[in-house]
Amino acid sequence: METTLLVLGDNNQWIQLDLYENLSINVIIQETDITDIEARRSPYSKTFAIPGTKNNNDFFEHFYEVNAIGYDPLTRRQCVVQYRGSDIFKGFLRLNAVTRVKDMIEYEVYILSEITDFSSLVQDKNLKELSWVEYNHIQNYDTVTLSWAADGGDVNGLFGGKVIYPMIHYGYDYQPASATTPTFNFAVNDPKGINLSGNSMPPTYFKPAMRVRTILDKIFDSSGYEIVSNFFDSEYFKAIYIDLAANSRLGVETASARTNQNIFRVYGNPLPLAQEFFYANGVTQKITMGRISSTDGYDPSFNFNETHSAYQIPYSGQYSFEFKGKINQRYSNNYVSTYYGLSIFKASRPQDLTDPTKRTVVTGTTDGLVAFNYLNANNQRIFFNNCQLNAGDWVGLFIRFNTSSSSNKNAGLWVGPTDWIGQGARWDLYDSPTFVANNIVDMKLQFPEISCLDFVKAIVKMFNLVVVQTDSTKTIRMEPLNWYYAQNFAKTVDYSQWFDENSPYKIEPVNFQLQKEYNFKYLPAEDEHLGKIYEDEFELPFGTKRFVATSDILTGTVDLEFPFRPFPSDVMSGSTNLVIPMVFKYDVATGKEIPYSNKNHIFFWCGNRYFYTDELKTQQSSWWITSGGTPVEWNTYPCVNHLSSLDKQDPELISDMNFDKTADFYDEENNVIQQFTSNNIFQLWYGDYFNNLYSPETRRVSAKFIMEPIFISQIDLTDKVWLKDTLFQIEKVNEADLVNWKLTDVSLIKLVTPYNKFVPPAPDYSITPNEAYPASGATFAITGFVSSQQSEVCNNTATITNVWSSQNPVVDGTFLYYNSLGTSAFTQGTFFKQTTGATPYVVINNLGLASEDQC
Repeated sequence: METTLLVLGDNNQWIQLDLYENLSINVIIQETDITDIEARRSPYSKTFAIPGTKNNNDFFEHFYEVNAIGYDPLTRRQCVVQYRGSDIFKGFLRLNAVTRVKDMIEYEVYILSEITDFSSLVQDKNLKELSWVEYNHIQNYDTVTLSWAADGGDVNGLFGGKVIYPMIHYGYDYQPASATTPTFNFAVNDPKGINLSGNSMPPTYFKPAMRVRTILDKIFDSSGYEIVSNFFDSEYFKAIYIDLAANSRLGVETASARTNQNIFRVYGNPLPLAQEFFYANGVTQKITMGRISSTDGYDPSFNFNETHSAYQIPYSGQYSFEFKGKINQRYSNNYVSTYYGLSIFKASRPQDLTDPTKRTVVTGTTDGLVAFNYLNANNQRIFFNNCQLNAGDWVGLFIRFNTSSSSNKNAGLWVGPTDWIGQGARWDLYDSPTFVANNIVDMKLQFPEISCLDFVKAIVKMFNLVVVQTDSTKTIRMEPLNWYYAQNFAKTVDYSQWFDENSPYKIEPVNFQLQKEYNFKYLPAEDEHLGKIYEDEFELPFGTKRFVATSDILTGTVDLEFPFRPFPSDVMSGSTNLVIPMVFKYDVATGKEIPYSNKNHIFFWCGNRYFYTDELKTQQSSWWITSGGTPVEWNTYPCVNHLSSLDKQDPELISDMNFDKTADFYDEENNVIQQFTSNNIFQLWYGDYFNNLYSPETRRVSAKFIMEPIFISQIDLTDKVWLKDTLFQIEKVNEADLVNWKLTDVSLIKLVTPYNKFVPPAPDYSITPNEAYPASGATFAITGFVSSQQSEVCNNTATITNVWSSQNPVVDGTFLYYNSLGTSAFTQGTFFKQTTGATPYVVINNLGLASEDQC
């Protein structure tokens, strides 16, 4: 038989199961439903049957016997379907049922894709339950300002840029409560303005934000899967963050004023399933202690990993543990004189605790060997006091034997419940450093109540991602749909040779099942001040995209809502250039701006922005932040926004996290900032997709093609299919047979608008934290191409002219002059390119301010 089914057995060896001769194994190949806006699917198979041969009966451990034990049908077994030795399907096998008629036995099995397995692994986990201990830190001047060095890489900034502290107006703390003015205002030229040293901002006012890529990596790490993505690795995506500590008040979420939460209690298995150990002289063996929810156990800090029976230390300091259990011989007739002892070991990863070369014993817990007395109850209560451990350590509980004989292979001990507890052996952490000090940020507490799967789904839907299983086990690729099907990436395959001319085929429009209207939008702002103003006027969240088809046949409206609030911004009072997001609630009765925000926002980290107070950037100012008790002056502020830049003038160099072009609240005060760009979420990731779906030229061709199993393995859903003198993309391969040649139903969608891989512009991080203002006037003599015609500058045919600039080399925001005194600025609309550079610029105001341009 040319098709084989291999399953990974308990001994990590591949086992070939027997198949019926020529019985089909059919799969549907459809990694994304092209016509379903919200669907993201992966390959799956239908149920099929395999015979009850001796080989199969042994693998399933005679599950057909009603009283048989051993095979667990709730476990998934890794499997591979091969055709002539080539892998054509990888996934997991599940036993559904056994059918028996007298001596005839038949197993009903189901194979499913690994992506489905990933979903099942993370669907019951919340972001709060993951381990974020490596990002815990003290919130003070040093850490807050260090975060502003994030430059899109993985080195500079706090935790390599994974955590930032943006300037966002969360509201004010009015002390006392009857006070009408706060201790500082987001304002300049105001008695309480932050531009005065007496109104210095405390570092604890700021709240952390985390890079979305970092959150996704953590989710995948927790599932045992790896994610690969050119999109996630792009500078564009790495600049996207969400704010944390959405707690309706100022400051981060802490556990202060609560009892210490840095504790746990876990159990081993009860009788008769208590863990058994065979005697192995001198060998240290790990004790399984992973039962929490099914007992009276607890882990309020979510730092215990039940899978690995390990606890991650959240803060450095002294820890005290207790073991309570019964250690007894396995059988009454196999006593061997022995000593045993318990220890705690540590490692840098939970899985490393099982590797003797990667774990070390915790000082102070080295086992003191106890003589086993088979005549008594052997109830034990062992304390491990004052163990010095460091944040990030993973610790587990271990037992070691020192036997006088090992001749009896069955000799050994079991570890189970004592006479006074019935749920299994117990391990407690009963004393530890206080869970959170006043200025220690426990990152676990800052995350929203959202499941890992829902978070991944939100990102998949937001950026219209295709999710596919790679050739590597437990590795998933995620790319935007228009990257996945990009014409400069996909290969073209001629299907004409397999097309069955004798079977009828159907040509139809795809539009009839589509909706008339789609609304891409964020959550309602509720009482967040700016968002509420916008919604009260327009009855939709800020940044919403309404797509309405021109068809007079289609009906229906679909709201695609994403789990973040809109992120409008405005200028600080007294300024026309200092733009910050504002998420406070405005109390009409008192006129106070009070903390309110209890939902998260998604935005760009724009980098450091000069504290110019006017839109023409001529009026330099500064603001103050407290270090200890001392105010420190700053020339730049940490800027975040739905736009990737507030300083570039070319809209093609700006990206937008809104779904559509939307005028922001600073529009009336500042008309210099370029806030309208086609690089918004809808246009970038759904524009071509919707053009193809709703074009009157779009067709679906449903036809039959003769396919052999080996060809099935070579199908790539990125393929451009050539048929009937037209290019198509694959919509669905239905009931593809992994065993036999077969006439297979395939549906194709005509490509009207080709997809292209366009990488959107990312923020510019050239300004470093608290960088000195550029010198006013001309300070550098340079040469460059100068013309009022863009084409002459782009092709280097413009006159080379001696000019003076405020910076060398010229960058976005440089001032250009015709004289060394800086009194004769380039006129607005002049194009310039430095002879030693490749980037063109255009002057955007009468002060000679140059903005990066594109040829």
